[in-house]
Amino acid sequence: NCSRSFRAPMTPQEITIVTMYINIGGFMKGETASFTPTTYKKWMSTWGWLSNRVIAFFDNDEDLETFRQIRSVLPANRTVLIKLQRSEIPAFKNLDKIRIIYNHPLYPKYPPNTVVAEYSCAMNAKFDVLQMAIEKGLVHTKHIAWLDVGYFRNLLKPKFRPKDDSFSLEVPENFNSSTVGLSMVTPWTELSKLTAWDYIRNNIVWVTGGFVLATKE
Repeated sequence: NCSRSFRAPMTPQEITIVTMYINIGGFMKGETASFTPTTYKKWMSTWGWLSNRVIAFFDNDEDLETFRQIRSVLPANRTVLIKLQRSEIPAFKNLDKIRIIYNHPLYPKYPPNTVVAEYSCAMNAKFDVLQMAIEKGLVHTKHIAWLDVGYFRNLLKPKFRPKDDSFSLEVPENFNSSTVGLSMVTPWTELSKLTAWDYIRNNIVWVTGGFVLATKE
């Protein structure tokens, strides 16, 4: 058995992690970077180091099997894999409407945020699958978190690689469980006087949904 040893009992601070990879092919990120399915598969390798219980959704069999192999170093009960179709995800029902908006010649172009409609649907879909995980009875901890599949890609750099190739995520001691935790990109003091069009025209971000922490309720 090649699985790493793992402390079985759950602690009050433990988090169930939910992630998803919807394979929309390659796309530009900003003006210079190109993200492809191969890029994401490389980033996925860090999930073999995360000891939290993970619920992962995929729309592609090959990607699901890649993730299964990556997580196989951990006990089997630490990973739940779910295959789904885009038609099952509420966020993708808006695909055509979003595409019409993005195709308008006057709409700002910030790839992929305001260019690739499938990318926007995939970003919104994270909240759909969080709800699915809870409704399916798969979350056994008080706290649940969304984590982008490529969020910890910097751990692949030798200077950031976790000791013993293992790390875990827990609820911060001062976290207010009646709130939802997100990472702030731009302080609200800099944004409070902006209009909705300012946000869209300049691609301004207040908080990011790459990691979202909350209780099941």
